[in-house]
Amino acid sequence: MTEHVTSEQIADAHAGLLAAPESRLVTAHLASCAECAASGDQVASVSRILAGAPAEIIPPEASAALQAAIAAEAARRAAAAQQQEEEPARSADPLLRRSCTPSR
Repeated sequence: MTEHVTSEQIADAHAGLLAAPESRLVTAHLASCAECAASGDQVASVSRILAGAPAEIIPPEASAALQAAIAAEAARRAAAAQQQEEEPARSADPLLRRSCTPSR
């Protein structure tokens, strides 16, 4: 991975929300990039602070809706990652993505 990972990718990796291939790429990048590793440390620190905060009581209906939204987002991201893995290699080349029309 030649580019830095995003803070969203770091947070998702920390939360275990990434598909395996993307998770491996992010983890490898964090191991080799001090700047992104520092961001990862900040994410972990915030997670620890939030985990230690007193839990508010959430109404069961709100909790169920939140859990459903989280599950739907995780499923959407997993499906998008799977689709990205399955795309043919030619889709990466903009010259090969053009549609060809036969000449007359």
